[in-house]
Amino acid sequence: REIRPYKEWGTLIPRGWKKAGLEAHHLIEERFAKRVFGLKSGNVPAVVLDRTFHQQEVTARLFRALPPGRNYTAQEIWNAYRRIYGAGPEGLNRPDWLEAIWPYFARLGVKR
Repeated sequence: REIRPYKEWGTLIPRGWKKAGLEAHHLIEERFAKRVFGLKSGNVPAVVLDRTFHQQEVTARLFRALPPGRNYTAQEIWNAYRRIYGAGPEGLNRPDWLEAIWPYFARLGVKR
């Protein structure tokens, strides 16, 4: 699956695809993009996923690992993404997603 800035998917995903159940997923969640990384939502790396998988697997796992309602450090966010996007028991086995977002964490001094 191709990784592009979120804003590009809006023009690349034909409306019929959205009706067919596809959505773009921010690889760094919107709730962290601006506050932690200084990014506009549209500039965050994103992938297109099946809506059900996106909501029930990816977003659900991220919300369990990083529940809303509190502030997280960049290191805490990276550690959670590494577990969720990585190859471990709770992971999605998407090292390409981790590589796409790593530069944003590295510039904040996060340890891999």
